[in-house]
Amino acid sequence: MKFMYLAASAALGALLIGCGGTDATETAPPKPSQPPAAPPGETAPPGTTPTATTLAHPPMVPTAATIPASTKSSTFAIRTLYMGDSPRGSQTREEDAWKKFGYDLDGVETTKAEPKQCKPLDGNEVIPDGDKGVDNAFGYALLPTLSTVGTLLHKPTKNMTDAIARGEFTIMFQVTGLDDAASQTSTGLQGQLFSGAKFDATNSPAWNGLDAWPVDKELLVDGETVAGGSKIKFTDAFVTGGTWVNGSPTSMVVALTIGKFPFALRIQRAIVTAEHSAPNKLSNGVIAGVIAINDVLQSIDGVAGSINASACPGTPTHDLIVRLIRQAADVRIDKAVEGDCDAISIGLGFEAESVAAPTAVAAAVAAPPNSCPPAATL
Repeated sequence: MKFMYLAASAALGALLIGCGGTDATETAPPKPSQPPAAPPGETAPPGTTPTATTLAHPPMVPTAATIPASTKSSTFAIRTLYMGDSPRGSQTREEDAWKKFGYDLDGVETTKAEPKQCKPLDGNEVIPDGDKGVDNAFGYALLPTLSTVGTLLHKPTKNMTDAIARGEFTIMFQVTGLDDAASQTSTGLQGQLFSGAKFDATNSPAWNGLDAWPVDKELLVDGETVAGGSKIKFTDAFVTGGTWVNGSPTSMVVALTIGKFPFALRIQRAIVTAEHSAPNKLSNGVIAGVIAINDVLQSIDGVAGSINASACPGTPTHDLIVRLIRQAADVRIDKAVEGDCDAISIGLGFEAESVAAPTAVAAAVAAPPNSCPPAATL
């Protein structure tokens, strides 16, 4: 499967301007299957215990509900974003780094030898899981493809993190109910997600806890004010042993900036976790979930023509992009194991630090010109 992707990705990179290479070899031999563990809010299956020997899963809701004593609202902005090409704590490319980002989303550990998953589209090969059943076809299959499109995606973790450092964008989590204890266990926390817009025209964030990021209006309930709140809310979040969990899987948008091009990842069944390792930090963060194939295509089409007209819908390059995206499908939106795969699993990592509570809304930014013919645009 990986060789097939590399060959197709190389062809795609040759067609688009500014392409970079990918270094990859065959994946490691499959690991034996493990019993499934429970998603947040559920108990483990009979006879299983959520330990390191089971499939990768987030912490479960504490059995004894305790309402947090703290009513403090804390805002954390992502400072480092791991896309799956580099291991946590590094920006060096490693082929298998993706295996450790994400969670098991379908209750089975899929290998090429035991493809216990939905049916790949168009007769494609099975996408294997990462460590302990981690579902992350984005890191395994789609990211190497996107990395050939241009130099900005050749080293995704480094380039995304550098862009955040320059103040081009960030992702903010505003949480109510966290206290300063690194071992806090409480239910009934609240939270919401904001998309941080360009920080400042002349300055970069100082990361001193006082940075005031403006927010994009697209995720605001009223489209105008931060006080109106975000469309993406976490109403049943909790913290257990110091690890914050967004609660029930939800839908969310991770808005990235690739150079001057906006790129939205619309993640469904999203699970967000992070260790509240210090009052001003979230560490070992994870964003996991699934992306519908059509949503990926829509995001790609939104920027492809701006990068190069040869990638417009109806062109051979666009047809190749569509084929590669369909090849990366490994899960179903409805969580079923049987049936055709209709989504791509994703696992990202992050580290976040305290910032000021956002108050300003960024002015709308004109989209880059799209060189695709209007009739060909989705």
